[in-house]
Amino acid sequence: TTLEIRATVTVDVPNAVCASLVLGKNSNNSAATGALNFATSGSPSLTVSGAVIVGGANSSGGSNGTITFTSGSTLNANSVQIGNTGGGGSSGVISMASGGTLSVAGAITVQAVGGNTWTPGTGTVILKATNTLPSALNSFNNLAISSGTTTLAAATTISKNLSIASGGVLNLGTFSSTANTLTFNNVGQVSGV
Repeated sequence: TTLEIRATVTVDVPNAVCASLVLGKNSNNSAATGALNFATSGSPSLTVSGAVIVGGANSSGGSNGTITFTSGSTLNANSVQIGNTGGGGSSGVISMASGGTLSVAGAITVQAVGGNTWTPGTGTVILKATNTLPSALNSFNNLAISSGTTTLAAATTISKNLSIASGGVLNLGTFSSTANTLTFNNVGQVSGV
C-alpha cells in the first residue's frame, strides 16, 4: 500500500515502516502539499520497502513534497524520485541541512520540474546498487557507495567524505569529483593519491 502524505508528518520513532510513500497529493484536481519531517531526538528512522516519491501527480500540479532530515535521522528507501512531472508537475525538496542519513537500495532520479531542491547540508547519502546519479545531484556532504557501480552524470563535489566499500565502484566517466577524505574498504587513503 502507498502512503500518500497531504499534510506534515513527523517520524518520531526509531522503527517506522511503510511499503511506498508519495509526498504531495497524487490524484484528483486540487493540489495538496506533503512534508515528511524527522524529530530532533530519539534517532527517528523510516524504512520504505518501495519507492519514495517527493512530489505528487495530481492533474493541476502544485502538490509539492518535502523531506527534512535532522541530525541522527535515517530514511532507508528502495528508490527515491525528486519531483513529479505527472499531471501539472510538482516539485520535490530534500533538505539534509541539519544532517541525517539517506540510504537508497536502488536508484535516485530527478524529474524535470521547476522548484526541485537538493540540500546536502551535513547529511550522509549511502548508495547500495548500480545507478547513475542525476546531474542535479552534484554535491554531497558524505557519500558512501556500499555496493554496485555508481556513475556520475556531472562533475560532483563531496565536501567531507567519499567512502567506497569493497563491493562498490565509482565511475567518474568524463567528470571529476572532489572529496575532503577518501576511504576504500574502510582504509583511509593518503592525500593526493
